[in-house]
Amino acid sequence: MYFRRSRQLMVLFALLSLSLPLLLSGCRNPDDSAADHVQGRVALIIKPADRSGDAMSARLLRSDAFKNLHVVTAIPGLPAEEQLRLLSEEGYLMIVASSPDFALDVTIVAPDFPETVYVIFGAIVEGDNVASVLPDYTESLKKAGVLAALAADYLPLADVQQHQPQKTVSFITTAANPGRNEWEQAFAEGVARVRKPVSVISGATAQTGNRGQRSNLDQLINKALQQNAYLICIDGNITMDQMSERLGERNTYVIGIEHDISVLVPGKVVTSVIAFPELILLPILEDARQKKFIGAVLTPSDKTGGVGFTNLHGLTISEEEFLKKSDNEQQQQQPDTKSIRELNYMKMTQVLNLRKTLPWNIEELLEEQLGTKDDQLALPEVR
Repeated sequence: MYFRRSRQLMVLFALLSLSLPLLLSGCRNPDDSAADHVQGRVALIIKPADRSGDAMSARLLRSDAFKNLHVVTAIPGLPAEEQLRLLSEEGYLMIVASSPDFALDVTIVAPDFPETVYVIFGAIVEGDNVASVLPDYTESLKKAGVLAALAADYLPLADVQQHQPQKTVSFITTAANPGRNEWEQAFAEGVARVRKPVSVISGATAQTGNRGQRSNLDQLINKALQQNAYLICIDGNITMDQMSERLGERNTYVIGIEHDISVLVPGKVVTSVIAFPELILLPILEDARQKKFIGAVLTPSDKTGGVGFTNLHGLTISEEEFLKKSDNEQQQQQPDTKSIRELNYMKMTQVLNLRKTLPWNIEELLEEQLGTKDDQLALPEVR
């Protein structure tokens, strides 16, 4: 009898354990979804192994306004439309699609969730609750051209580069880039405005997959090095995992476009021209919270602050700040302050060697070159 009753109690307990979550979910306040909208929950959907999506999520998560961002990587094999619909059903106020590949999915799903604001980068999707974001890099690339021409007076060039009557810079992008011609023209215009004997050679990688693109990139870099180019302005979407080795000990430096490539080519990157998603998305989020958002096509640029230089000189903080931060982090693990400091100096050497070659007042130098008249370019904000 005792064992029979004990067994009955165990079965009853198991049934209660299974039913309790269902009971609790049934007690969920129906206004919770509305509360989620007021709080401004934001989701970001990215493609697997996507450099643009990874960079966007990293920048957004460093921003206070998006520190609770929910990042979702699309699952290969599962229709993106279905994944986007599942996110929408969870009650997010704003859903951001990092790639133009999600355009069709946003087009299909957005009309079914009018209370949710959708943002897509790199494509135009019509809809009262959709913001299409097409960053305009033109003005910043003109400034990159100016910086490239001016850098010849400050970077440590090889003798053959220094003494050739016509110095050379290279511009490399992808054949798939629809804005390729505009980018090249803007960069070349910036170089020309400095009125120095600097020529621009340009090329584009083929659309043949990573292996073919890498081979094509090697050819373009070889061409640049053969013509003693002292600087290469390169599209950050290109696979460049071996570029650092290719440049090696060469006195050739890099400016990135669309992505901060300072980690990919350490010690060689003067700056990168990128879009700032945290600044682009914040006003959209505020409008969504206040129910004021109206569908629009946005073209953030240098003038609006949505595009500009990042990691100018390859280091965003001073040496003192860097050392202090590194000391504090490592002192918790190692008691020897002297050895920590020596290690930090060794870690910084490659980056600082580049930064110390450029003038500390590089912003003033650009401002002086570009001027402040209405018909002149304005200095971009550096982040």
